[in-house]
Amino acid sequence: MASCGDFRAQYSMLETLMRWLIPREEVAVRKEAAVKWFPSTLYNKNAVDIFLERHWVNFIKDARDFLNAQNEQSDTITSAHCKKLTIGDLVVVSGKDNTRWIDVNTGGKCISMMLDIKLLDVLQASTNLCDTLVIPEDNVNSVQLLMRSIRVSKGNSFYMPVLLDIEKEQQSIEDRRKSSIVNITIGQRSQWLS
Repeated sequence: MASCGDFRAQYSMLETLMRWLIPREEVAVRKEAAVKWFPSTLYNKNAVDIFLERHWVNFIKDARDFLNAQNEQSDTITSAHCKKLTIGDLVVVSGKDNTRWIDVNTGGKCISMMLDIKLLDVLQASTNLCDTLVIPEDNVNSVQLLMRSIRVSKGNSFYMPVLLDIEKEQQSIEDRRKSSIVNITIGQRSQWLS
């Protein structure tokens, strides 16, 4: 998981590990597993602390927090809140929703989004079709990355648009973690959804 360049693969690996961990709600069981699964040379302390401190009742949230913490120091996966996602003329995510994450996976040269039933309905996909929307790099028309910045004179924040290039993106990791992907425009639906 530590060197994997794809959030979906990391998520699946973590899910598999957690299914083996019985009873996972016991801290002693998680401590024993953490020593074997998450060596300090490969995993950062924040991620391991999340693994140990959470009860893993809400796997989706806990897994997202664990993997985001682990990927903070990585160049292979950048995760950010998705404010708007459009595919052709279909609005998948609008600015009203602050809970969606989008993952830029340099290993797989794609953007991915974990889907829930609500998003599967928007995409008009059956609930057993998939649980992740994967958008290959060559199907993305544009990605706007908006960085939050502080305007000193007025004391309120504003957004500055920055174009994100999956391969040649040069911002520091810390700057990317503070960013929000605001608008992703993808080609026609027929290109990616069958």
